[in-house]
Amino acid sequence: MVSASPQLTQQERAKAEALADRALQGDLEALKTFEVEVPNARHYLIEVFGNLARDTRRQIIESYLSPEDAVRKRGINLAANELRSTLGNDTDAPLERLLIERIACNWIEVHLVEQLTNQLRADGQASLDQVEYYQKFLDRTQRRFLNACKTLAQVRKLMGVDTQSCNPTAGTAKRPQHQARKATRPQANDAGVEQLVLEVEAKSR
Repeated sequence: MVSASPQLTQQERAKAEALADRALQGDLEALKTFEVEVPNARHYLIEVFGNLARDTRRQIIESYLSPEDAVRKRGINLAANELRSTLGNDTDAPLERLLIERIACNWIEVHLVEQLTNQLRADGQASLDQVEYYQKFLDRTQRRFLNACKTLAQVRKLMGVDTQSCNPTAGTAKRPQHQARKATRPQANDAGVEQLVLEVEAKSR
């Protein structure tokens, strides 16, 4: 469904929706016409079909929860959005925003995998091989999550963000505008990394 726009009359909207339907069925000419003739077509395509981080998050949640778990799904999405807001904001650098999205996805998956692994143990019906498989899967998921946290802290350190004197997950880290460049490459701040990981973990409790 094409989103409503004050620039589209009823007739134009009907034409846009018809073009969108044809494009979704593989009609490339309809897609070209849609992009040329429909106002804000580029924004619509990016938001509806190009938001891969949002789609990945949805796929992760859908793959672990049943259709009846609508309330849990909504709660997880809200918690992930709050986590993203806690870690940063729209004024952050593009690389920071990419890493924050990755942390949010990893945060969801690591906890859902852990819940699944715990459930297998509690049921007592899974074989030892199955339990070991999911435990290894959980370990890999945990490493991806922690690596994303560590990378964000390292990137912010290299960008000149003070990860000790301010809260690195509050989105208010101060970036000095006239900081002198050092001759040597700055090293990642382990204390800042640990603080970021601890705060993200605390958020998940």
